[in-house]
Amino acid sequence: MEDAIATQKKLLLRLAFFTRVCYIYLHNSLQTLAKILGTTMNNESNGKFGFTTFAENWNGRLAMIGFSAALILELTTGQGVLHFFGVL
Repeated sequence: MEDAIATQKKLLLRLAFFTRVCYIYLHNSLQTLAKILGTTMNNESNGKFGFTTFAENWNGRLAMIGFSAALILELTTGQGVLHFFGVL
C-alpha cells in the first residue's frame, strides 16, 4: 500500500512539474508573439481583473490545463481526482 501511495505522490509531482512547464512555455510563446507583433500582452487598458478579454482568455487556458491534469491523473491511477485526494 505504501508503494502505491509513493507512486501516486511521484506521479502527482511529475504532473505538477509538467503543468508548470506547459505554463512557462505558453507564457514565453505569448511574449515572443507579442514582441513580433509589436504589442503588449495586455489587450485591455482597464486592468486584468473582472470580465475582461485578458482574464477570460487566461481562465480558459488554466481550465484546459486543469482538465488535462485531471484526465491524465485518472488515466494513470484509475481513480478520479476526488478519490485520489481522499475526499470520497
